[in-house]
Amino acid sequence: MVGILLARFLGSEDYGTLVFVIAASMAIKQLLDFGTSSAFFTFLSQQARSVKFVAQFWVFFFVKYIITIVIILFILPGSWLAKIWLGNSSAIAVIALMAVVFQSDFWTIASQLLESQRKTIRVQILFVITQLIHFGFIFELHYLGIFTVINYLIVIGLLWLIAGAIAVTSYEPVRISSSSADKEVFAADYIKYCLPLAPIILLNFTAEFLDKWMLQNWGGAKQQAYFAISVQIASVSLLITSSFIKVFWKEIAAALHKGNFQSALAMYLGARNAIFYSGVFIAAACIPWVYEILDLLYGKSYVVATAPLILLMMYSIHQSIGQVDSAFLLASGNTSVGFSFNMLFAPIGILITYILLSNSNVLMIGWGLGASGLAIKMWVTQLISVNMIGALIQKKFDIKFSYLDQIKVFSVFILLAVLIKVMLVAIFPYNNYIFAFGVGLYALSCLFVALVSPRIIALPVNWMQLIKRHLVYNPII
Repeated sequence: MVGILLARFLGSEDYGTLVFVIAASMAIKQLLDFGTSSAFFTFLSQQARSVKFVAQFWVFFFVKYIITIVIILFILPGSWLAKIWLGNSSAIAVIALMAVVFQSDFWTIASQLLESQRKTIRVQILFVITQLIHFGFIFELHYLGIFTVINYLIVIGLLWLIAGAIAVTSYEPVRISSSSADKEVFAADYIKYCLPLAPIILLNFTAEFLDKWMLQNWGGAKQQAYFAISVQIASVSLLITSSFIKVFWKEIAAALHKGNFQSALAMYLGARNAIFYSGVFIAAACIPWVYEILDLLYGKSYVVATAPLILLMMYSIHQSIGQVDSAFLLASGNTSVGFSFNMLFAPIGILITYILLSNSNVLMIGWGLGASGLAIKMWVTQLISVNMIGALIQKKFDIKFSYLDQIKVFSVFILLAVLIKVMLVAIFPYNNYIFAFGVGLYALSCLFVALVSPRIIALPVNWMQLIKRHLVYNPII
């Protein structure tokens, strides 16, 4: 919803600029993190930790960003900043970085502190309240006529700084540690955890930054905006994943720390299947209606994003599986699985982006596809990456995935969604709101198929009994 308001209030040009500076800041944040936040959460999930453990991490966290700001403002040459930020000033670069750090780094880690103590409800309440205030500030800036990129970044930076501070102060660390209750975690433990991740983080930083930089450089701010709104809508299918991924990570880390390997594997396989089904269900529901969704939410000026949105809907399905795979590997400490593959594939992805986005005509390199080109690259590379990492996990842990079932489930769901749209458009007068009825009919059709012939969508015949048995032995409340 925030993205919709920003796209409407700022317009495609300013919104594209906002997206670019935030994306560049996210890439820098990822580089500076270097896997330390993942190590912190994994160590925190294993057992109760002392005040000293938490305080040391926060000192490291803030010092690295202070040094980065000094480098941007006083050390980097102006010509470098102009090239990196494509005309945006160093002030905007710093403000954008701090806004991103407070919202997606400080707040995220602070909320993980509470989740490590299973205070998930408190985290969710604080998140909802902060988001409501976020909405209020957007409308207030628009009403006052001062809605600019820089003003918005300042406001959200301060807002998420306060939310993160509240979360940190709500955490209850172990006051007195003993050798039996709280084994000290030293810098060597962080290095051992993060070192295998270092080359991958560097490559991911380079790839993510260059993706957005090349899109901004050759496609312009409008193509950046079209790609951004496509990502926003496609991310709907990731809501279920993001809502429980940290809880899943925590439980896997705790189970493995206690030596319950089979329990951890069972949780992983169950989560992987559930995430895939939910992702396919949501993506298939939206794909036939992408034009109508864009027109209704963003307006006619954004319907040209139809093609990248369809591609990113496909991408989001395997992205959710990839998040589960990554959480499992990180929680189990297997940070080197897939290392060689990522080292090889990341540079290839950068080359593909250059070919699809640039305007060069040399040797047919430079197709100038803009947002659609970047969406194609992301979909293809994610599909290959997830399946390759999945194959490595199967080999390492001696488990099996059914790729044929994945194809079958997606084919059935998308066929149902397309047939329902064709039927509705043929029967009723066409309008942008008909898709709401179509999505509801699609959901009922999927449920009907699951009840009448569950094997068509790769469900066990007794899936209802399995769910009922699970709820009996694992009640929600």
